[in-house]
Amino acid sequence: MKILNAFNMAQTGYSVTKAMRARGLNADLMVTSKERFDVDRLGWEDGVEIPSWVKVVKLLSGGRLVSQPELVVKLIVLFKQYDVIFTYGLGSLYGLVSGCVYVPCDAGLIRYLPFSANRLAPYRQRFYHSVVFEVLKKSYRHAKVILFMNPDTLPLFENAGLNVKFVPFIVSLDKYKPQPRKGLFDKYDLVFFMPSRLDWKEKGSDKVLRAFAMFLHVCPNSLLILVDWGVDANRTKSLVRQLGLENNAKFLKPMPKRELINLYSEVDVVVDQFMVGSWGLAAAEAMACEKPVITYYEADLTRKCFGSLPPMLNAWSVASILSSMIHCEDVEARESIGRASREWAAKHHGSGLVVDTYVTTAMEVLA
Repeated sequence: MKILNAFNMAQTGYSVTKAMRARGLNADLMVTSKERFDVDRLGWEDGVEIPSWVKVVKLLSGGRLVSQPELVVKLIVLFKQYDVIFTYGLGSLYGLVSGCVYVPCDAGLIRYLPFSANRLAPYRQRFYHSVVFEVLKKSYRHAKVILFMNPDTLPLFENAGLNVKFVPFIVSLDKYKPQPRKGLFDKYDLVFFMPSRLDWKEKGSDKVLRAFAMFLHVCPNSLLILVDWGVDANRTKSLVRQLGLENNAKFLKPMPKRELINLYSEVDVVVDQFMVGSWGLAAAEAMACEKPVITYYEADLTRKCFGSLPPMLNAWSVASILSSMIHCEDVEARESIGRASREWAAKHHGSGLVVDTYVTTAMEVLA
């Protein structure tokens, strides 16, 4: 069986392919020569030269950008060399037109597609009549099965009548693990880190700032580290100034994963996202690094998908985020949650479980 992971959204395609090959599977990764976001680019995860199992589809030809029909032809030629294609992001669109066996791997795209139960109204208004998103909807309808990674999206799939199987985000426990602390922020009593993109509607980034502003009355010598990316990056900087947080908030540029792992070792608590009801890949990686995580998850759906609840601090409102921050003042509590978090991540986000799910799914769609 020859497997292709098509596209590399947030390094998931790369990490899954690498884990497959470590298992001895005949698997490759397809990427384009120019990704829109840094986090999708090769080298962002491991910082190594491009492995031989990465197939790069060039988007430039003779100094010009290839047309969409030319790109489709390139992808069809490549796709037909494989038995099954696992697609990420917009990849299922190309899987549909190729006529090959494909499995969409959904990390939240269903929230934006024009199905009747779409719960993100701003995106429904923006994308509902988009031709591309209508074709993506058709590609989901046509797929034999869809792998989904966010428990909160399960009702969307069920209401749309789609056949799905849950697969967690993949985390390498050999790479994401506690590191020696260098003391970069030792002058602070408590350091929070929010690695998720700054998006108030989808991530609830502003809630964290408002909670942190109140937390400073409890623990004034605290720091909040944010990553300077996302549609609301400028709004967030303005809110920092409005709340008087200039001396307690620090913005960093997006960083490769090897730098991110080092940063996890320097902070005390990771705050993730507080709107949709599922955590992101960064939260799972932080758990593997033995960091307590504050985030919002829908408990019933999480238990249904994972079989148990994580040792995360579950918060949605500004008040509950503040309460979780106060709880994290206790060093013993942080360490206890951190240890339990790594154990939970090892059981539910480890490479073995994820690769097993991919392999059984490939065998099912090829049967």
